Amino acid sequence: MKIKIRHSSFRNAFTLIELVALLAIMLLVTGVVVGNVGRIPAFLSLENTVQKIQYLFSKASMMAMAQGKTVTVSYEPGGKVFSISSAGSQDSGEFSGKFLSEKIPESVSVKFDSEEPSYVFFPDGSGSGTSFNLTLKGHSFRVRISGLTGVTIVEKVD
Repeated sequence: MKIKIRHSSFRNAFTLIELVALLAIMLLVTGVVVGNVGRIPAFLSLENTVQKIQYLFSKASMMAMAQGKTVTVSYEPGGKVFSISSAGSQDSGEFSGKFLSEKIPESVSVKFDSEEPSYVFFPDGSGSGTSFNLTLKGHSFRVRISGLTGVTIVEKVD
């Protein structure tokens, strides 16, 4: 008994049209992905800035309680920089002058409720300072310090 093997004249392969269509789809998807790389949405950039400022204020509050001394966070409008400063003595091993700072990106606008923005954190955990808004492309956050606890409170403004 002889077995016949039949060979097909067509192979199981892609046609030229299918390959061109696949290549066009891959180029389209690549163009969309590459076009969006490097652009951070405004809301995420603003949220990141708010978190950094919140960390800075939290650090100042912890430093005041740990050292038993008043710690100040000041704002320099020209450079758009928040800085922690304290007057400690170098003999006791405490810091003096500027310790930590956070620069606000140029694209973010800062608006304070008072003329002289200054924030003070006390050894008992309390704090004081004026509220301010951070705004970027229609998104806005309000930042304030709780006087009783010295905690930084962040609220999204609609």
